[in-house]
Amino acid sequence: MELIQFLQARLGKELPGAAAYKIMLPDGTDVSERLAAPPPTAHHSAVLVPLVQGRDDLPNVLFTVRSETLRNHKGQISFPGGHLEWGETPEQAAIREMCEETGVSSTQLSVLGRLTQMYIPPSNSAVIPIVGVLDGSCTFVPSADEVGEIFQVPLMHFLDTSHISWFERTQNGRKVQWPMWNVHPRIPLWGATAMIVSELAYLINNEFITKQT
Repeated sequence: MELIQFLQARLGKELPGAAAYKIMLPDGTDVSERLAAPPPTAHHSAVLVPLVQGRDDLPNVLFTVRSETLRNHKGQISFPGGHLEWGETPEQAAIREMCEETGVSSTQLSVLGRLTQMYIPPSNSAVIPIVGVLDGSCTFVPSADEVGEIFQVPLMHFLDTSHISWFERTQNGRKVQWPMWNVHPRIPLWGATAMIVSELAYLINNEFITKQT
């Protein structure tokens, strides 16, 4: 698949970061803090951005819904991921978490490369997104402890910014309008996960799709 070859080559180079993040942040947000070097006290994590190959030219993006029993971010749309264990690389952590949360085997997964590291101030976390590709024949079994649901969205959906809408959240006593994607009947795709998707879509739209037309 041409897209997979493009991503393998492109993800090792300078990434758009800020330009893509701004699309999925409230108006007026200072994006620089998301790109800042994390403090020494930061927790280091990795997530897998799973692309599931199918019959079409563009793959699907796989998401999880976090279990309602989890302490943090329960019930939210996310990518499989978690904290790095001692001695792990981000790639190893992302693969381990993907296998634990979705029941796939590491042999069914190929890593394509990294997206921009994101610092998330509220949780003091530094997250490295790892893009990986899986064969469409995979069977997914959600972890009973961590995952409430697994679902897929065609990558093409995220290449059209007209699909972005807004929802209101109360933060620090004031109402804030956040960009979101409607990809689930009940749960908005927003925040850090949406920003990661935005960077992937930005790369594909501006450097892959344009070369195909």
